[in-house]
Amino acid sequence: EWWRQSLLGRKDVSARTGGFCAELREGEERTACFRGIGYAEAAALDFDAEKGVAFCEQYATFSGGDGRMWCREGNAWALYATGNQGGAEHVCTLGLGNGESSRCLREYLFVIE
Repeated sequence: EWWRQSLLGRKDVSARTGGFCAELREGEERTACFRGIGYAEAAALDFDAEKGVAFCEQYATFSGGDGRMWCREGNAWALYATGNQGGAEHVCTLGLGNGESSRCLREYLFVIE
């Protein structure tokens, strides 16, 4: 959220924040960074699952494609936190194959348990 606010008004905010996350050396920190982006952006996207998916897709080229999945996981957590469990599950399934969808749902469910 801090990055989002500090770069407000720039057209390349998402690319810059994704780049910052991708440069982190520690795997857990990199994962948390992308998840944080997805979580923080949920409010700006009106907690809309389809908007969250579209937003996270821009990170498909970061960290070997994991950037978009971690972003989706964070976005799903944010939707769930607002009581939108269906939307959270939609974020983890829309446009994904079975393997990626299962992975996202596992991470999402792990956090809410």
